[in-house]
Amino acid sequence: MKRTRLNPVSRKQREKNAEWRRITDEMCRENQYICRWCGYKGQRIVPDRLDWLTGHHIVSRARGGIYTRENCFLVHQSCHQTITDHNIDVRIYHNKEEWSKRNG
Repeated sequence: MKRTRLNPVSRKQREKNAEWRRITDEMCRENQYICRWCGYKGQRIVPDRLDWLTGHHIVSRARGGIYTRENCFLVHQSCHQTITDHNIDVRIYHNKEEWSKRNG
C-alpha cells in the first residue's frame, strides 16, 4: 500500500503553532494546570492523554480567530472535543456546569 505524504507545514504556520504552544504553556502555569471547562487538573507532559491541556480558540480560526491569549480557552483534550463536537460558544457558556444546566 502506498503511503500518501502529509502536506508540509509552512514556515508561517509553524511560527503560529509555536506561538500558540508558548501561550498555552504560560496559561497552564498561571492557572495551576486547571481546565477552564470542567475545573479538573490537567497536564502538559504526555500529549496523547485525554487530560492533556490544549488551547481552544474562542473565535475559531475559520472565523478569523487569531493566536492570542485573549482568544485562548485552556481545556483538556477531552473537553476540547466536547466543545467542538457540540459547537459550544465558550463566550456564552463559560464552563461545563453552565452549559449542562441550559442544555439538559
